[in-house]
Amino acid sequence: MENNKKFSLIITLSILSILAILAISTKYINESTTIETYSNTSQKSSESLNRLMKGNEKFIYASYNSSPIDSSLRKSLYQNGQKPYAVILTCSDSRVVPEDIFYTGLGELFVIRVAGNVIDDSVLGSLEYAVEDLKIPLVVVMGHQKCGAVYAAKNINELSGSLAKTIQKIVPSFEKSKALGGSDNEVGERAINFNIENSVNTIKENKVVKKHISDNSVMIIGANYNLETGKVMLLGK
Repeated sequence: MENNKKFSLIITLSILSILAILAISTKYINESTTIETYSNTSQKSSESLNRLMKGNEKFIYASYNSSPIDSSLRKSLYQNGQKPYAVILTCSDSRVVPEDIFYTGLGELFVIRVAGNVIDDSVLGSLEYAVEDLKIPLVVVMGHQKCGAVYAAKNINELSGSLAKTIQKIVPSFEKSKALGGSDNEVGERAINFNIENSVNTIKENKVVKKHISDNSVMIIGANYNLETGKVMLLGK
């Protein structure tokens, strides 16, 4: 009988703890500052950005992603096609999973992954399709803390093959950061942001994307994901 009482007490305390965590998380999310509308961008772009950042706030406090992946949703996406609200260009790093970071389910994000979130023709082709055909109003280039591809730019002469070609795209950002001085960590982390900005600027110069920027139908923005805290920081704000 005493064991049953102890068990009941443990269950009760566990439930109360979970409810307390949920209450704190909900309070934080509800009180979070809404991302203001960027100048020269559509309301749809800003709404997509708000949706992403609120999802990230949920992720920070979550222990799992409860977004829908059920069979009825899969059937609907199959029959009706995809209508993602944002493009996420990010690194191939296994610790960086956009669908979880932004607390999304199937069909919500159009994700492009490549080491160092660098730009090449295949990436631009995917972006053109996303913006022109899928009419996605938001493109986020998301780098991340401790990016191995960016840090590898320090030793570019030791690399070869396709890897060297990929990392070579990051070298200008690394050299720019190195010129400003600081520790290896400071140089590397600063280079990550420079590399994100470089990719953003390259995307903005694409002919197809530029057309949609000019008519305010798409927003291109950079972001940096913190591996430890789970928080996504927007750049250029």
